[in-house]
Amino acid sequence: MPDNAYLYTLAAKSLQSYILHGDKLRLMVGASELIEELPQGFLSELLSGCGFGKDKHYTVLSRAAGSARLLFFDEAFAHILARVLPLAISRYAPGLDVVQDVRMVEGGLGATLSAAERQLSVRRNLPAPAYPVAGPLVDRAPRSGFPAVGTLTYGADPEPADAAMLAKAGKIGQAHSGLLKKMLGDLLEERKSPTNLEELVSEREYLALLHADANGLGQLVMTFLNQLSDCSLDDAAKQYTSFSTAVATATVNALREALAPLVPMESTGMLPFRPLVCAGDDITLILRGQDAVGVVERYLEAFERTSAEAFTATKVACLTGQHLTAAAGVAFIHKNFPFAQAYALCESLCKYAKNTTGREGSSFAFWRVTSTMADEFTTILDRELITPHACLTRMPYRVGGQADPQLADLLTLARAMKTMPRGSLRGVITALYENQTAAEQAYARILDVASARSTPRCQAALKAFTAAMDTLTSGPSSLWMKREGNIVSTPLYDASELLAATNNAL
Repeated sequence: MPDNAYLYTLAAKSLQSYILHGDKLRLMVGASELIEELPQGFLSELLSGCGFGKDKHYTVLSRAAGSARLLFFDEAFAHILARVLPLAISRYAPGLDVVQDVRMVEGGLGATLSAAERQLSVRRNLPAPAYPVAGPLVDRAPRSGFPAVGTLTYGADPEPADAAMLAKAGKIGQAHSGLLKKMLGDLLEERKSPTNLEELVSEREYLALLHADANGLGQLVMTFLNQLSDCSLDDAAKQYTSFSTAVATATVNALREALAPLVPMESTGMLPFRPLVCAGDDITLILRGQDAVGVVERYLEAFERTSAEAFTATKVACLTGQHLTAAAGVAFIHKNFPFAQAYALCESLCKYAKNTTGREGSSFAFWRVTSTMADEFTTILDRELITPHACLTRMPYRVGGQADPQLADLLTLARAMKTMPRGSLRGVITALYENQTAAEQAYARILDVASARSTPRCQAALKAFTAAMDTLTSGPSSLWMKREGNIVSTPLYDASELLAATNNAL
């Protein structure tokens, strides 16, 4: 590698917003494929079209969905790509904003990468102009408000569509071989993947929008980049490529393991989920409500193991023995609920789980949307779940480790609730909102009545229920767990909501 090299960095802005724009699953699928192919097929073809050869004019440091980092051996070539790419992107994925940076490698590759990321963070906050400016008489696409340049048919009648919607729709036929193939590998075969929400759930069932990303990855990246300062440019480039590949591999392997039980046995069956984003440590997918918690639990458990395996395989000293944990948020919605709002809620649930646990260990938070609007979770928490003397949730729940509360215990409680008198328990939950003492009295009555029943089935149900409650509260036979100060919290509402969101399918 030459002594002088120039780092080119590319990153798409607001991936989830671009994917969810339009509120139709088939458009989300097409958008996912556009982003997945951007650093692969699209960028490779653009570089080739500019006359640049891999390893001759540039080398690839990393490629993930919507982003790429390249080392050029000539500054002029890096600037040529930076000038050409915005126009090419506007044709390939209209409406997708990207930010770029070109700089000479100085002070080591690690320091240069850090400086480039800081510059990209600044540029992400700058508004991107849209040209040409549409006049007042231009027809608009009703789903986006942007100028219509064609039509798409969702039902019986064609509907005006903007350029971004047409580009997304044009990728639907190829989507089976891109993101899904990366995530499922040999599990995919000829299995069908849904392009309409009706293929996933009925009107009365819940959909789940799941978002997860790693804890503490930023700090690990900083540590890793700092140790690159002692390496030659060639060694630093190889180590950075190994690190980026390890993070992506850990995510894909963990997600594949989490989704494997949902893949139908027959090779031509319909997959009950649809991935939207799988970029680095960041995943977003749509699936049936009854499957969501199982996928979260399996993914968080697997991610710790697969990240440890992938880091050890790099043979990089500062990565060996390291592993990552992750946080996940799930919004349970009906299929007609706006997906952009659902994702904002989902992301806030993930953030709440991270902040509440201090990013120590894997954790999970969820919310079942029963209104026409969805705020971020901290607003919901203050408005609906915190009373003067009690908190009606114990979220976030942990997956793995020794810290409480554990998701496995919540699942045990929810399953035990299915055999308890649901009407009486709903009365306790109603009382939780009104009066702490009344809720405790109603709960004690349920346990007394259940204890008086002599049938083996009733006694087994009561034993499972009280054991789960004792694990999640101060026990025995307690409704509460002490939190900060005089505030107490209960898992009963969480278990009830989880049953409702999963259609009692836990």
